[in-house]
Amino acid sequence: VMMNKLIYQGRLTEDPVLNYTKNKNTPVVNFTLASDSKLKNEDGERITNFQRFTAYNERAEHIVKYYQKGQLMLVEASLEENYYLDKNHKKCKEVYGLVNEVHFCDGNKKEEKSVTESNSFEPPKPDNPDEAVLTEEVNNFSDDISDYDDFI
Repeated sequence: VMMNKLIYQGRLTEDPVLNYTKNKNTPVVNFTLASDSKLKNEDGERITNFQRFTAYNERAEHIVKYYQKGQLMLVEASLEENYYLDKNHKKCKEVYGLVNEVHFCDGNKKEEKSVTESNSFEPPKPDNPDEAVLTEEVNNFSDDISDYDDFI
C-alpha cells in the first residue's frame, strides 16, 4: 500500500465559499492556504507558498461556516491531480490537496473542534489523462474541481 498524505498549515487567502457540484449537488469548497517557506528571495524576504485544497460534503460546510480569511488552519489531505485543456487547448495538470481533516490552529470563538468525518464523495481519476478534458480556464479552479462528477 502506498502512502499519499499531505499535512499543511497556512492562512486562508480568502473567505471560503460553498459551491455545489453540477450533477450530484454535492457541497464543495475550494480554498488556498498561504505559508512562508524557509527559502528567501534576493531581498532576503521569505518566499510565500500557496497551496490549493478541495473539501466535500460536511467537511466543506464546516470550513465555510467556521473559517475566514486570514485564519490559521492545519489540513490533512491527499495530493490529487486534475488534467484539463486550457483555452488554447494545451494539456495542463493541476495538483491540489483533497481534504481529509481540518484543525483550528489559532482559536475560533464559534467552535473549537476538528472535523474528521470521512468524505463520501471522491472525484474519479481519468483512466487516460489525455481523454480528461475540461473546458474551463486554469484560473477558474472552483469550476474545474466542481466539474468532476461530469466524468461519472
